[in-house]
Amino acid sequence: MPYQTCRHVKEDGQLCQAPALRGQHYCRFHISHRIRYMKMAQARRRGENPPFYLPPLKDMAAVQLSITQLCQAIVDGAIDLKQARTLTNVLRIASNNLIKARREELADIKRSRQQPPAADAPRKSLPSTNLPVSGVQ
Repeated sequence: MPYQTCRHVKEDGQLCQAPALRGQHYCRFHISHRIRYMKMAQARRRGENPPFYLPPLKDMAAVQLSITQLCQAIVDGAIDLKQARTLTNVLRIASNNLIKARREELADIKRSRQQPPAADAPRKSLPSTNLPVSGVQ
């Protein structure tokens, strides 16, 4: 059954292509993205400082998105430079933690591939074929 895909155009010019929500033109992520920007625009129109949200910093893509949002907030005047410096340090720490965790994960994978089997581990024997071995009677 065909389904509608998200109409959001990414920065590289490609369409999102994620399944759109039923009856909508955008996927769940891009609908929330658009709502967030609409709320910010409405707050600016009322003369208020719009709320500044960062996504959970679970992976490097989230850190990169946060950096982009931080830059936009600075340009828009939504946050002051002291806050921006603090958030920059938080993002740097998150990035370093994610890099360190990834390196440890890769090192664990590498170690597990290089470890010889334990000496006391039972060895697998080949199944007996009961075929005569040449030269032995």
